[in-house]
Amino acid sequence: MSARIEDLAARRAQRKADRSGPEEPRGAAKDDAPHPSEGKRAGGRCPICGKPRSDAHRPFCSARCAEVDLGRWLKESYRVPVEEKPGDADPDESS
Repeated sequence: MSARIEDLAARRAQRKADRSGPEEPRGAAKDDAPHPSEGKRAGGRCPICGKPRSDAHRPFCSARCAEVDLGRWLKESYRVPVEEKPGDADPDESS
């Protein structure tokens, strides 16, 4: 199991390195500063508030929306709808 986690971490680090590109020099001029729209994913929207998403908080637009989503998970607000049939029984209850 730990080998799979290490492999996942290595692939995630590689994707992050591929996405970041070359680093900017430390003394970059103010004119070289990225445009405010850069760093936003084109076409992507925050699932909480609908604003354009940010790479720093992907898939959300801000840390606040990420915290709202976490709170919803912890309160078990997200559920998968399931239709149980009359003959279905819980496998744990069969003992």
